Amino acid sequence: MTRLVQDVPPYMIVEGNPAKVRGINSIGLGRHGFDDQTIGRLKEAYKKIFRNSTQDQAVGKAHDGLAQLEKDYGDDPTISNLVAAVRNSTTGVHGRYRESLRRDDRRNPLK
Repeated sequence: MTRLVQDVPPYMIVEGNPAKVRGINSIGLGRHGFDDQTIGRLKEAYKKIFRNSTQDQAVGKAHDGLAQLEKDYGDDPTISNLVAAVRNSTTGVHGRYRESLRRDDRRNPLK
């Protein structure tokens, strides 16, 4: 019964009201054949992007974390997918990037 107002980043679990990213979905990842190294990288990515001490530092820390992840793991498609999703969430309406791609979106008459 959590209300979601933004896209949920891939590989992550959200909970609470308001919903917040709480960790990676390690059980689901394991069931879908992700290896331990990839799951470890995703855990590190979670810590760099989503863990923060105060809400005011969250945006700056997330941006720094994304840049560091691209530098460290730019060749890993799983990490690249996560980074792209987090970046795209800021370009969408209320954090919903995929809604901006809809053909019936009245805010974008060119589609």
